[in-house]
Amino acid sequence: MHFLDPDQTQSLPERRVNHGVAGNGPPSTTIRQAMQADHAAWQASLARWRDDAARWQAEHDSMRARLAALQRTVLEHGESLTAHESAFPPIDRALVEFGGLLAATPATMPPEAADPAATRHQEVAIEVRHVEETHGRMAKHHDEVMSRMRDLERAASAPL
Repeated sequence: MHFLDPDQTQSLPERRVNHGVAGNGPPSTTIRQAMQADHAAWQASLARWRDDAARWQAEHDSMRARLAALQRTVLEHGESLTAHESAFPPIDRALVEFGGLLAATPATMPPEAADPAATRHQEVAIEVRHVEETHGRMAKHHDEVMSRMRDLERAASAPL
């Protein structure tokens, strides 16, 4: 998609110069000075446009390199998501195991019978807390990345 297609641009309206003279004589000195000033201003504009275009091209080249690095980062983010998800099955197994341990433990038990369940409860609590903290960081980071991506897409696709 090209944002600036020369075949689709509108030309500027034709400027009609009123030389302020009667007949076919030369323009007055004031008019000539105004035209010279316009000419100088246009040359300065053209120089500024060239400088801007060169700077924009350099920034674009830099952006392409940064985009390649960003693409690698996005892929790494996906790997992090996959690694995070790999922590779920062990937690699931621990919960099933702990649930079975609880089911096998009498409702009223002597303190010595509660030790295995209490020990396993503490171990599972640590595992779950670790994954919960990681999940919170992942959620915050993912939401930020997706929000910034939507902003970038909107900015890049906005019409000129």
